[in-house]
Amino acid sequence: MALGWRERRRERRRIAEVFQRRMGRPPRWWWPRDFSDKLQWLKVHHRDPRIARVADKLAGRDWVADRAGPDLLTPLLGVWKRPAEIDFEALPDRFVLKLNAASQRNVLCRDRAGLDPKAVRARFQHWLAEDFGADKGEWHYGQMPRCILAEPLLEEPDGSLWEWKPFCFDGEAKLVLVLRKRGDEVASIYLDREGRPVEMSRPRKQPHVRLDPDAIPGRTGDAWPRMLDAARRIALPFPYLRVDFIVLGGRELRFEEATFFPLSGMTPIRPLAMDRQLGEWLKLPR
Repeated sequence: MALGWRERRRERRRIAEVFQRRMGRPPRWWWPRDFSDKLQWLKVHHRDPRIARVADKLAGRDWVADRAGPDLLTPLLGVWKRPAEIDFEALPDRFVLKLNAASQRNVLCRDRAGLDPKAVRARFQHWLAEDFGADKGEWHYGQMPRCILAEPLLEEPDGSLWEWKPFCFDGEAKLVLVLRKRGDEVASIYLDREGRPVEMSRPRKQPHVRLDPDAIPGRTGDAWPRMLDAARRIALPFPYLRVDFIVLGGRELRFEEATFFPLSGMTPIRPLAMDRQLGEWLKLPR
């Protein structure tokens, strides 16, 4: 999977164009120190074929089951290669459809009777035609056989969704992003592995508030150390991986997805010292 020097130069130019536009500066390819720069370096210089397998929302399930146990997986309701094949009548009233080879290409359904199958199929047809992430150097999505999968919609009784997203460096979770999504509102906070707040933020398009760490269900229970252990088992072979979990009732963990390049490494981290700190934790392979 290693690139030749001409391909590396072409990829660096393509990534740099988007990076400059989003970050206001070019990436530092030589002797990178910040997390944002090191992620760009990994895209070009570390093309481990296992990355495509683990990030694939379908194929990655086997990786998770083998290393952290099948109980972490959400049951599959169906898998289809083409939108026309989706059997909506066989699905429950509440479900989520996902494109396996992309990020944030999902359709959430809370009432099947109100769903427009034609519109959903058209949306997935458009997504399947995308070369997702290619302009930002996220090569691994292009290595995945594409499909659509369905899972039960996991939410709390009040309609909220809790996610724990540990940032793992050589398998060790150093930082955890905690998110609560409810309707259009997103609340978040970064915690260290002990569950203590860390001052860090990244700009978001959605309405956004800071979470109260004492209001996070399960933060002080046994789900937190179980999450850290599962993340370590899943992430251990890789210099960096964010392992995303859904947390139900503050106790039950469900694997959501594996994210190698969160926000493509092209969204500013504040304060800048945290970009440097994460960069120190990320040891580039030789």
